[in-house]
Amino acid sequence: MAEYQYNEQNQSQGNNGLCIAGFVVSLVSLLCCGLTSIIGLILSIIGVATSRGRKKGLGIAGIIISSIVTVLLIGGIILNYFDLVNRDNSDIEELEEWLDSLDIDSDSGSGRSSRSADVLTDDDITDIDWIDEEDGSYLVFGRGHTFRYYMTADDLDDNYYEGSYELYVGEEAIEFIDDDLEEYGVTEEEIYELIDANREYTAENVVLLYLHYDARMQGGVDTLSGMRDAPYCGFAITNGGDLNLDLTNMNSANYYYFIPYED
Repeated sequence: MAEYQYNEQNQSQGNNGLCIAGFVVSLVSLLCCGLTSIIGLILSIIGVATSRGRKKGLGIAGIIISSIVTVLLIGGIILNYFDLVNRDNSDIEELEEWLDSLDIDSDSGSGRSSRSADVLTDDDITDIDWIDEEDGSYLVFGRGHTFRYYMTADDLDDNYYEGSYELYVGEEAIEFIDDDLEEYGVTEEEIYELIDANREYTAENVVLLYLHYDARMQGGVDTLSGMRDAPYCGFAITNGGDLNLDLTNMNSANYYYFIPYED
């Protein structure tokens, strides 16, 4: 009989220990954002269910505390999930609005932009007479891939270069620069780095205009000497709806901004 009472007392004390442990873990969950609340709830329930003593108060308190914390934890997870989903959708919408604003700005005529709406062709360039916005030099394309490059549009009788030309646009221009003009040290990788760094430029609108001079006329005399080839590299861009040529002479590194000539 005494042995039975001793075992029952030990069992009661052990179960009370589960109640205490559940209560303590439930309190700890308040300090660690509810991460241990489920463990505290389980310990408290087992302690209360198996305890035969009178000291169940701590276990019940543990059940109450851990239940509240667990509900708050689950509720917080659900709210954060929906907030994250809504935030992701909002970010996507903001990105789309930003991209749309770029398209609007590029068509507004307030600045220069790449001509990305249409595929650029040789005729888009050679069907236009060009004048440099800075020095007034005047470039005219003729039949049979010929050209005349006047020093000024006011004098078409003298003071001009003439010869033949090669014209490459888009990927073909990039390949030509990389393969056939390697002595200038401009690589395909560098061109794409330039494109990535400036939203005005695209790979489709790269231009390589290669002028081959046959004569340099001054006072009716051919005075050409020295360099007879001049590659111009750059981009076809739009400004105010008009196609313009943003080019650099690869021999002299001089910059030219050609616009359509209006007589």
